[in-house]
Amino acid sequence: MMDILLGGSYRQKGEKDKALEYFQKALAIAKIVDNKRLIARLNNSLGNLNFDGKELEKAMEYYTSALNILNELGSERGIAVAYGNMGNIHGHNDDNKSSLEYHQKALDTYKKLEDHPGIGWVLSNMGVIYRNIGNLAKAEISYKKSYDILKSTGNKKNMAFPLANLAGIETVKGKYNEAISYYQDYFDIQSDIGHQKRLSHGNYYLGSTLVKNGDLNNALPYLDKAIDIQTELGLKDELVESEIYRALCLKKLNEEFEMDRVIELVDSTELSYDSLIRQMLNWIKRLMNWNRNSGRNINPIQSQKP
Repeated sequence: MMDILLGGSYRQKGEKDKALEYFQKALAIAKIVDNKRLIARLNNSLGNLNFDGKELEKAMEYYTSALNILNELGSERGIAVAYGNMGNIHGHNDDNKSSLEYHQKALDTYKKLEDHPGIGWVLSNMGVIYRNIGNLAKAEISYKKSYDILKSTGNKKNMAFPLANLAGIETVKGKYNEAISYYQDYFDIQSDIGHQKRLSHGNYYLGSTLVKNGDLNNALPYLDKAIDIQTELGLKDELVESEIYRALCLKKLNEEFEMDRVIELVDSTELSYDSLIRQMLNWIKRLMNWNRNSGRNINPIQSQKP
């Protein structure tokens, strides 16, 4: 159906509202003709769309509807997809035990079906949970297995995710050059695909890691581009992070920036990682000896490492 193709195309570009419109049109038609397999597929697609938009309750409702239909149809691959998606929801809700249980169910089914792209996808998601619980060794093993499997299948879109996650592991280790190499590969894939939201992530990943590595002049263009895309798409959480790193970069380059605007942006955005962002912001303010009345740097001091 054309509506499904259009919905998928708009999701790929990060245009949620248009994707939602076409998926809902397709779902209405599928229900009229009582095509259960298509109804399940579209429930899954709508779940993915809401997951992208961090509307986790709605996403779980769609995934649960899909799973119920797929159980009725006996579609093992579809069931595995639903298990994996539900595992992601539990992970985002910090229910790591349930998340791993759902991912293991998905992994067992994919192995039974010898579905290598599915195996690679689930291993990448399991790596995220292992990292969340602090088991970096298991996380790294999962990411590397995922990347190798997905690379062997030629699945460019999905192999980008373990690359970004491996970069995150290297960042935690303080190995910024290795992280930048992984992030560059992620960025190149997203540039080829043209997914704007993930391209903004690629720009942010490279920019922020280059700042950590002290390569400020190369960092700034990536952060500027990330901010442009995030502003256009209304990605406030991501925008806060990019603006903070841009402010830090400009401060270290002894260039002026609008501190008032950055503070207002942080204050107006509710973040799950709010404390870390505010620690960075407070550090920049101390560096600047910032005064809210002027929003300017009074008595500039030499930049120092945090």
